[in-house]
Amino acid sequence: MSDIAEGLRRATLRRLQRDWSCFNSWHLGGKLRPPTFEIEEVEGRLGCWRRDTRTIAISRRHLEDASWSAVLETVKHEMAHQYVD
Repeated sequence: MSDIAEGLRRATLRRLQRDWSCFNSWHLGGKLRPPTFEIEEVEGRLGCWRRDTRTIAISRRHLEDASWSAVLETVKHEMAHQYVD
């Protein structure tokens, strides 16, 4: 992976973590513990919550093809799974 691509990946992960933190604070009063975020190569889903590793994974293709607002809706959806767990 090029330095530029790696820098963009890290910046995207930081932004996902920051926006997750804002949603957790605004909507859930800070009740959730921060997860790890991953960008994954997967077809057929936009994101997933992995209870065993406390990870929210977002599809690379979703990040490339969708608006940031659509990606954040996926983050909120995965947070709902996290909350239920």
